[in-house]
Order: sequence, then structure tokens, then C-alpha cells
Amino acid sequence: MEYFSLLIVIFITAGVLFNNLTKKIFYDESGVVKVKGVSDKINIYKSELGVSHVFAENENDMYFTLGYLHAQDRLWQMDIARRVAEGRLSEVLGKDALDYDILFRTIGINKASVNLLQKLSLKSNHFVLILQRCEFLWK
Repeated sequence: MEYFSLLIVIFITAGVLFNNLTKKIFYDESGVVKVKGVSDKINIYKSELGVSHVFAENENDMYFTLGYLHAQDRLWQMDIARRVAEGRLSEVLGKDALDYDILFRTIGINKASVNLLQKLSLKSNHFVLILQRCEFLWK
């Protein structure tokens, strides 16, 4: 298990470093991005610390932009978190992660989150779907 814990730390560290490196090389933080699903103009300003400030005309566009920015910066983290919750981490880390997959499937985090989504109000569920749609734009 110690080996596997070390492997997870190395994997996450490598993901963070890769994300930061590729962002500096390939990612231009200025300009215009045209995306289907946005109804009005949105302005995003990033501070010197990298904090995004979103100015949108309506809630739908604001949530869409929030999801877009999250996926832009943390798609790898979102993917790993989903795999952990679903008990599918061994798909990317191999058989050493199988015990963790069994544990998380037994705990039922994914099932609990599906049940929670079903109990959300229509408005909240609508915004969750908007956030999910943004993630798929980056895949």
C-alpha cells in the first residue's frame, strides 16, 4: 500500500506540473473564444495571481463560464476525482489501484451523488448540467 500511495502522490504531482507547463507553452490567456451555448457577451479577467473574475449578463452564461474555466484548469483533476468516486481508478493506474476501486464502489460515493442529484431542485439541476456540458468541451 505504501508503494501505491507514493504512486498516487507522484501521479498527482506530475499532473499538476504537466498542467502548469502546458498552460505556459500552449495556452494564451488573452483573446476571444467563441463557444456554442453562450447567449451574451462574457468578460473574464485574470488577476496576477491567476484568479478569474467573471462578468456575465445572466446566470446561465456565468455557470457556463465557471464550468469552462474549471475544465480549462483542472480537467485532469476532475477526471481522477470522477474515477475515484466511480471505483474506476485502476483503469489508469493499473491493478495496484484495484483495492481502492473495490473500497469506493463498496462505500457507494457515485450512487450517493446520483441520488443527491435527483433530489436537487430543477434550477440547481439545470446549472449542474451546464457545468457538465463545459467539461465535455475540453475532452
